[in-house]
Amino acid sequence: MRVKGESIFMAVRSGTSKAGKPFYTAKFLDKDADEFYTIFIDEDMYNDLKEMQRSTPVLLTIDEVIGSKYISLVSVEEISVDL
Repeated sequence: MRVKGESIFMAVRSGTSKAGKPFYTAKFLDKDADEFYTIFIDEDMYNDLKEMQRSTPVLLTIDEVIGSKYISLVSVEEISVDL
C-alpha cells in the first residue's frame, strides 16, 4: 500500500554496519512534532537529501506492506510554506 503524509525533515546519516556494509538513514519529525522516526534509505536518496535544510516541511511517499514492520521510503518532496 502506498501512503503519503506530511512530516518535518531533520537529518540524514551514513555509516557502516558491524558486518562492514554501508547504511544510510533519514530522520523525520511527525507533523504534530510529537515523535521522531528514522527510515533506512538508499545511497541515491541520501545524496538527494543531504543538502536539505533541517526542519524543512516535506511530503513523504511510503510503501508499506500490511502486517509487516518494514516500510520503504519512495520519495520526499519539499512543501512550500506561504507566510
